[in-house]
Amino acid sequence: DFNSYAYSFEGAEDGVEYYGSAISLKSETAIKHYFYFEDEENIPTVTVNGKEVTPVKNGGYYEVKISDIPAHKLHEMYEVKVGGFTLNYGVFSYCYTASSKTSDQKLVDVANALHAYNQAAIEYIS
Repeated sequence: DFNSYAYSFEGAEDGVEYYGSAISLKSETAIKHYFYFEDEENIPTVTVNGKEVTPVKNGGYYEVKISDIPAHKLHEMYEVKVGGFTLNYGVFSYCYTASSKTSDQKLVDVANALHAYNQAAIEYIS
């Protein structure tokens, strides 16, 4: 049950549009958020958990990447601020969305496996 990990956002920033998020499970676990900036010459300040980051152009959008998320922290939420817009999102937020809005059993199985992996990692380091 990933209900407690549902993402949330509040506020707004003129000229900024949140496009969506994805997770990467390749050589690292990462969260990627995508934003559209109307005025690319005046991108507002972007922070992740209070630390300033620089969005990277990726096609028609800008990507804010949270990299190297260890297995024992897969359950943690991250606060992404873009000017006056705040997004609270974690790896399990993606799992929440995937498991509640899809009939793709393989994707649901991956979400459940990530949760089991997180729990095993927490037990291992305890």
